[in-house]
Amino acid sequence: MSRLSVGVIFGGRSVEHDVSIISAHQLMAVLAARHEVVPIYITREGRWFSSEALNDLSVYRQRGWEKAGEEAFISPSTRLRGLYLPGSGFRRSRTIPLDVAVPAVHGTYGEDGTLQGLLELADIPYT
Repeated sequence: MSRLSVGVIFGGRSVEHDVSIISAHQLMAVLAARHEVVPIYITREGRWFSSEALNDLSVYRQRGWEKAGEEAFISPSTRLRGLYLPGSGFRRSRTIPLDVAVPAVHGTYGEDGTLQGLLELADIPYT
């Protein structure tokens, strides 16, 4: 049986940004035992990044940490139905399929239905 791909979305543009990072990392640690976890980090400015390196909390304390991740986004198009990484330089664009998304964004744009609306449009199930 294949493992579910679970996108954990965290960070965000709210004042609760840092709390969201901690919540998401606790959640990802538990989920990793049974599922394929895809970290999806939103900066304070609203840029989205993803990579396995973002599973490490110490990454967020470093300058230039963005180099550890690839810019990413969830398109409202059902054609992509996952996390799209447009690629740059020698990296090719690709889509990481998501079986389910878990928003761990606190405050504005996370608990107000905004993110859930995007996931509805993209036809990605969420908790």
